[in-house]
Amino acid sequence: MKHGRWSPKMKLVRFQPKTGENRVGAMVDSSHFVEVPVVKGLNASKIICMGGNFAEHLAEGKRDPPPFPISFLKAPTSLTGHRTSVYHPRKVKLLDYEVELATVIGRRCKDVARKDALDYVAGFSIFNDISARDIQFAEMKRGFCNLGKNFDTFGPMGPLLVTPDQAGEPDDLAMELRVNGQTRQFSSTKNMVFKIRELIEFFSSMTLEPGDIITSGTPSGVAIYRQPDKEPFLLKAGDIIESKIANLGRLQNTVVNEPLIGSHA
Repeated sequence: MKHGRWSPKMKLVRFQPKTGENRVGAMVDSSHFVEVPVVKGLNASKIICMGGNFAEHLAEGKRDPPPFPISFLKAPTSLTGHRTSVYHPRKVKLLDYEVELATVIGRRCKDVARKDALDYVAGFSIFNDISARDIQFAEMKRGFCNLGKNFDTFGPMGPLLVTPDQAGEPDDLAMELRVNGQTRQFSSTKNMVFKIRELIEFFSSMTLEPGDIITSGTPSGVAIYRQPDKEPFLLKAGDIIESKIANLGRLQNTVVNEPLIGSHA
């Protein structure tokens, strides 16, 4: 089997038989799945997010293409799933969206050759890099990017983990993000500056573990660069975000005001 222990033609979902009890299932058809044993170690320890990896997104931000992949880390505590809430923190004024392709590593690896990169991939999923632009840009003036990307629920991902055999060519997948039914982003992973195999080759200079995530970066259409007025495009409580990537399904989340301290786990 080309992809190690990962079975071909499989789509995986996470489900909760009861609150707080997470299990993994394999899709049988569009409405049925069977439970499968959880693969030991398949929990994200690193979420490596690309910055400025689409030419049109670089152009809207008036930035030049980078000479090598530029990234930042997103905390595992930012992860949330399909049909869950995205919190609008009380201190954030400029809340934004970014549809991205998530590559999930399936086997421990280091110094992977580009031609072998997909052999170490468990699957692909949809990722939404939620961003607090006011905080992010204030941090970036000092050369860093941390809190603006890492509030709780700022990493929606799902609804499926699709194996490479089912996902198709990762460098040629249509992408779209809608807010309240209105298309905000529309592109394809073929427009990435650095392709998926290149990203795996580059970031495997450090050890990658099963469950680690590498995202693609986002195309143009984010709220913060909208002209002449970004205000109508920024996320607010009640907004429904739909992120779609060909062959990977549709990730849906609703923006809500951040609960009071102690009212959520």
